[in-house]
Amino acid sequence: MKEKLKAFIDKQKNKKPITLVSDILFVILFVLLLIPSTRKEIKFFVSKITMSQPKTISGSNNILSDEELSFTFRTENGEETDLSGYKDSVIFLNFWATWCPPCRAEMPSIQKFYNEFGDKIAFILVSNETSSTINNYLKENNFDLPISSPLMAPQGRLYSSTIPTSFLIGKKGELLMSKKGAARWDSDNVRNIINNQLNN
Repeated sequence: MKEKLKAFIDKQKNKKPITLVSDILFVILFVLLLIPSTRKEIKFFVSKITMSQPKTISGSNNILSDEELSFTFRTENGEETDLSGYKDSVIFLNFWATWCPPCRAEMPSIQKFYNEFGDKIAFILVSNETSSTINNYLKENNFDLPISSPLMAPQGRLYSSTIPTSFLIGKKGELLMSKKGAARWDSDNVRNIINNQLNN
């Protein structure tokens, strides 16, 4: 056993300093990932730095069907409605949860997005969690976003087992953008697409 330990120490001594430092950082990161509270923060940080642009959808087959637009939800004020009730409006539809690190990572960009377009387009942020859990999270983070609860599972292209999942839907019911995972919704690309919709 002593020989193996001595061989290991000698091997470490022969490593370049940069290699030794990277090995130590890897071990620290591995240990931190074993601890639930730090694992959550690391996932949040990684999600935040790896957020990408939502994907633009093009082509003639991007109109959502009546079944897809029949997704029903309850708004903050208790009104039961579906996506078809927002005809002639641009819709931002987001499925999320407070416990989800990528959801939490993209929330600041969604808040900025809402600050800029909240009075121009429909924001439908859907979560299965209780209103008290959601409201506590929003209050703690100084977010002012409209939250809805689902009354059915989304259908077709709006269905996803991943959160966050987000969609930008045009005034004619066309799917303009979609993204599974955290995204930068306050980007110039998103602004240009929305302004184009609002001006037509």
